[in-house]
Amino acid sequence: MALTTIVACLTAMGVGETVQASETKKETAVVKKYPPYPDVWEWVTPYPTRMSYRFQAEMRPDGDVQLSFQLKGQSPKPTEDVFPRGEEHSFLFFSKRSIAPPKDIQASHNKRRVILPNGKIVMILGTSGGSGNCFREFDRSLAVRDHNEQELSHKMLFYVLGSPETFVPSGMCEGMPYDDPPFSYRIVTMLADLIPLQDNTFLVVDYVHGVVIRFDEQWQSKSSLLNRRVFVMGEQEVQTFIRNEKYLNTEAEGYGLRWQSVDGDLYQYLMTLKGGK
Repeated sequence: MALTTIVACLTAMGVGETVQASETKKETAVVKKYPPYPDVWEWVTPYPTRMSYRFQAEMRPDGDVQLSFQLKGQSPKPTEDVFPRGEEHSFLFFSKRSIAPPKDIQASHNKRRVILPNGKIVMILGTSGGSGNCFREFDRSLAVRDHNEQELSHKMLFYVLGSPETFVPSGMCEGMPYDDPPFSYRIVTMLADLIPLQDNTFLVVDYVHGVVIRFDEQWQSKSSLLNRRVFVMGEQEVQTFIRNEKYLNTEAEGYGLRWQSVDGDLYQYLMTLKGGK
């Protein structure tokens, strides 16, 4: 075979391989679907009584957010822990459809500080869970700061439970015996992760109650849950409310706060915000 023919064949083979590689790359490339984002501002679990801490929210390459969770099992097995594991589910927030869950749903919740595209910082402050035997339902808040860490807003997000729960004081709280009478409550601060979005909105992912709400940096949202099940209040406003003298225990009562009275009055106040919704 002539030298020119061999060179031509090799060149053709190289071009073919390049074209094939290019086509393969196109096939594997992920098409960016979002943004722009559709008018979706909330997600609520279909299984509110069976949510566990095994809940993860992850940004997908196409810009959607995948919510994956494992329910508490309904029938405990001897080999399982106190919350036996049930079935797994996965849902796309913006596409609003179910998909196959990942092989392993992580229970790590560490998305407590995120940076929006405009440089502003959204962060969760306070305890991420229980702290000894103390009642910590009013210890969590969220703040928006500028790129210099100057606070722009400081809010508390309250979730109203469907029915009251009971807290039984016991043991020690902050080095003091905690032997107050049991009390019931209906208001909790949201225990959540944060997911930043490209339009400077963000998701608050409450993995305890299975609720996701999208906010902008001004704490505005089109979620139907707002002022119905979820309420936003200024942190200073809340502190002023609960530090009213009428909620303070006497020395004989062991100081601290009368949490049931705080909860009851705050619940009534939030219901006035609910209005006609």
